Amino acid sequence: MTYIKKLLKRFDPLSLSITLAVLITILVIVIIFRSNAGAYEKEVEFQHIQLKDRIEALSDYIDEYFGKTEILLEVLAENEIFYNDRNHKADYFLEGVHDRFEDKGYELLFITDTEGNIIKGSREDIGKISVYEREYFRKTAHEQKIVISDPLISMYSNRSAVVVMVPFQDGGIVKGFIGAVVSLEELKNRLEQMLSAASIRIFNTVGEEILIIGKDFPIDIEQELFIVNNKDSINILDMEKGMIAVSKLDSVEWLIGYYTPIDAIGENLYGTYRRNLFLLILCLSLIIGFFLFNTKVLMLKQKELEETNKRLGGTCI
Repeated sequence: MTYIKKLLKRFDPLSLSITLAVLITILVIVIIFRSNAGAYEKEVEFQHIQLKDRIEALSDYIDEYFGKTEILLEVLAENEIFYNDRNHKADYFLEGVHDRFEDKGYELLFITDTEGNIIKGSREDIGKISVYEREYFRKTAHEQKIVISDPLISMYSNRSAVVVMVPFQDGGIVKGFIGAVVSLEELKNRLEQMLSAASIRIFNTVGEEILIIGKDFPIDIEQELFIVNNKDSINILDMEKGMIAVSKLDSVEWLIGYYTPIDAIGENLYGTYRRNLFLLILCLSLIIGFFLFNTKVLMLKQKELEETNKRLGGTCI
């Protein structure tokens, strides 16, 4: 009590209240500032996790999409009807398979001989066409394994498509090749259903765009996508206007980039900032209330001490 009296004599009640209010206000502002900074860091970390999960989901879906095509062609390649075809049974067989899988984006199933001449197909209007000069044919003929081509324009739909081709053998000897023309538009539609309003770009190894979903992908950073060297890695680029997750596909030598604008991060932070603003207003209101109440109490105490001093006719100790 004696210490408080000495303090009151050294500082007038109003100055003491103002000092306490200022100190508490500074403390509250520092706490809220640190909270906002921590919220931003946590949101960025959360967005990184979200981007990684989404790019993994996209990559897995694309790999699965082409993986199912590869399995189908491998199964077809084991069918003896292609080795000993009589009465055009292979044509009817391919037509039946095509009808069954057309809604999956298959525009054409065809068979070539070892020279790349298409000899059978799932469409009657296929005509006599040779794919000998095509890079995908030369690659599958040389490597004797499944090959997925770079995008090309389908002669049937005039839209972007790829050719998946696999050799078929009889007694260990390659007798020909079976291929499927797969629409990339169908793949694009499926990806859009997975991630509505997403901004995705897919590139081949020389940087040419293969598939485009969304319009807000920053064009000026395309070259930075090619920093990914490990097929199992996912790189996240923090740009000024957003974040980009980049990954390689396993089924084909393509790069996929998924972009999230910085606005998405800001929208998620608005709730935190609003909450902190409300807390700041509440704290300031309490501080003002404390200031007014404390000032009144201290002034009453001072007045009481002065009156006591007058009655005693001396100074207060």
